[in-house]
Amino acid sequence: MKGNPQLSSTLPYHIHLTIWRGEEDSGTRPCIFRWSPTLDGFSPSGFILRHHTSSGCLEEIPIDHSGLVKLPESDTLVVNGHNQFLWELRPGGKVSFMATLPERYQRLLVPNEGYDLTWPGARVEMWDWGTIRSHLNQVLPTLSNEGARPSLPIPGGSQISFMALLEPTPWPGRALRVARVGFALANIEEEQWRLEQQRPRAPSPQPISPSERVLGAPVLSVMLESSSRVMQCEIVDVILKVLYENRPESGSEDSAARPITFRTFAFEVIQGFLAGPQLQRRRVIGSDTMWEHCEPEDHCWLAIYDDPDISVHVGKDNNFVSLHPGEVWAKTCRVQLPDDVAVGDVFRFRWTGGMVDWWDWGSREEEHAQTVVKLPCWIMGKVTDPADNDGRPKLVVPASNFVEFTIVE
Repeated sequence: MKGNPQLSSTLPYHIHLTIWRGEEDSGTRPCIFRWSPTLDGFSPSGFILRHHTSSGCLEEIPIDHSGLVKLPESDTLVVNGHNQFLWELRPGGKVSFMATLPERYQRLLVPNEGYDLTWPGARVEMWDWGTIRSHLNQVLPTLSNEGARPSLPIPGGSQISFMALLEPTPWPGRALRVARVGFALANIEEEQWRLEQQRPRAPSPQPISPSERVLGAPVLSVMLESSSRVMQCEIVDVILKVLYENRPESGSEDSAARPITFRTFAFEVIQGFLAGPQLQRRRVIGSDTMWEHCEPEDHCWLAIYDDPDISVHVGKDNNFVSLHPGEVWAKTCRVQLPDDVAVGDVFRFRWTGGMVDWWDWGSREEEHAQTVVKLPCWIMGKVTDPADNDGRPKLVVPASNFVEFTIVE
């Protein structure tokens, strides 16, 4: 038996087990036998859990096995070549495998206390001489149906020692997940969450400030609207409104009355040129409240990158919009929630800002009825011609407000 000397109270604890057959065994015949961590190891006659008391003694901890369900293969096993935990050994051979400490053991552990897990020894009744191949489609004999054979001893004495510990930083979602999927599955999810935290990440996008607007460009602002209560689902609809403010940024009074035409791609929630969308989930840890950034799902885009750029007529393409001062253009954004969303979760979302890749003074219907720009062949990319937007000032749009919503049944 091998195991980590430190056992987390909220993560799966894996035990490496090896069973070998002694070289001094008489004869050269192979044997097969069934030994399962579930049926034999973590059973009433299996592993013994002992606590290291403050007085230096070892105190056995009784395990409640009353909830165990008897499996069909407990008494009878038909060899099919794919049986789990059916082993074949020759003299000197060994098999190794992993087992996970069950919930009924792990829940009894007290943080900062020491424990031993010991194999007391047992005799295997389900075994026979020969190979798995030679027993295909046969019932593996047991003492109950072939009393002439002796049982197969697996001596005891092997053990591991470990200290139970609490994670220094609690997983914010643990309580909800335990209530929803149970202790054991929550352990697996927490293990995955902690691995994700160790993975190098790009920094979260910083919201663009109004001070980053460029002198001489129109003034656009973004406002979000959504319901404060959302049914438990994976998609949330948020209304994104772009306002062309009725004030000059360039200092020229006549610029405030002029319409503008711009490409709307910067306002797609899947991609922004400077920052883009941001979804956060509220976490409450004790008396502290924090907002946890939700990583977007990885998307695989099918696109052809070698074809030449395509020409697009601004006056005919629906991805170009005209606004007069004071007017608003709106669209519906679909926000993807994490897979582990639960009733009672609180999220907030905002568009953190971006830069419009093409804009010009004038309306689509008049000044830009014949205007042509070029896009990459896969469309979902920046305007390639004119590459510098004909020298016009960069149109930087600051971050929007937050919308906050609670998941309900």
